Amino acid sequence: MLFVSSSNSIGRSVSELIDLLEQREHHSLVLRDNGAGHAVTRFLHGQLRGVSARFDGAPMLSGSTSWLRSIPGRRAHRARDANVEVLETVAPENAFDDIALEFAPNLVVGCAIAPETWRAIRSSCIDLHVPVAMVLEDHSGLGHLDALGHDLVFADTPALAELAAPRADRVVAIPPVARETSSHVGGATILAAAPSKPASADVLRAIAMSQPASPVAIITPRGNPAEMRTTLRADLRSQPNIAARPRGPRGIDFDDVGALIIGDADEQWPRLVADAHAAHVPVIAADQPGIAVAVAEGGAIIGDLEPTEWAAEFAQHWTDPAWLRGAERGAAESADAHRAISASRGDALLEMLMELTTTIRL
Repeated sequence: MLFVSSSNSIGRSVSELIDLLEQREHHSLVLRDNGAGHAVTRFLHGQLRGVSARFDGAPMLSGSTSWLRSIPGRRAHRARDANVEVLETVAPENAFDDIALEFAPNLVVGCAIAPETWRAIRSSCIDLHVPVAMVLEDHSGLGHLDALGHDLVFADTPALAELAAPRADRVVAIPPVARETSSHVGGATILAAAPSKPASADVLRAIAMSQPASPVAIITPRGNPAEMRTTLRADLRSQPNIAARPRGPRGIDFDDVGALIIGDADEQWPRLVADAHAAHVPVIAADQPGIAVAVAEGGAIIGDLEPTEWAAEFAQHWTDPAWLRGAERGAAESADAHRAISASRGDALLEMLMELTTTIRL
């Protein structure tokens, strides 16, 4: 399977999908943008792309400018990302044809990919009779599905899979795999998913104010520290025991965490719950579709309450050592069950992929 990306990093869901395939002896290769590398070649490619667009359709010039645009970045350079084999170039679409002919993928998967890059690669896949799939990591990728047809969509979460279903023939949620982590008990930090609604932000502020001795770490998107700080609402930033914690490509550090709060429908909650339980960390979440089953005995569900009431119910759990120890045991049991379910879903996903690629190639 050949993964193609306009990003210089491999997202967690893509990494998990590659691991799932490798465990079942199916090799994967990643072709991606090399970030800020080769600045001169990148500048040249950008200029040629602009010229090509300007003269598109001109009888005398469009063919020549398109050919010139296809030259920069045609040669990719090998790299490694964890245990994944990677090829990097300033223009993945220019290197794609040679790599596809050599690697002979049974499926080409676009992930975090620029529209113009994906259009060029999909055109090549049609010529090569290779099926194409896309990894849908967030709502912003839904536009790709509206504009271009796909044989398969890998959705990062079940919620995204539901949104993508009307837009593609086959949609499957990538089974979340818990990050390997050391288990522990009794962490002092309250970890919280970034709030997307004002009411959830109010809840976190109420919790921080009611538990001044407990650090509250709010998970934020990857980025530099300045960008992460600005993602928090001003009144949250001003609370002395609240700080931002980045969500890295391989997950969250739970070493100092005593409980995870999920206040609203964070798109990554299936992986957050799986990671927390793998570290034996209880999850305390607002009631939302599907999450009660995932939390099970490894935490608690709190209904729709006013922020101060929500914080008070949270405090009943947070300050009860007996409840915390029981929830930690429940989290460990949930993690064991989750591993078995993920393995089963992985087998089903691989079977579906083999059927898809065989059918399309025939």
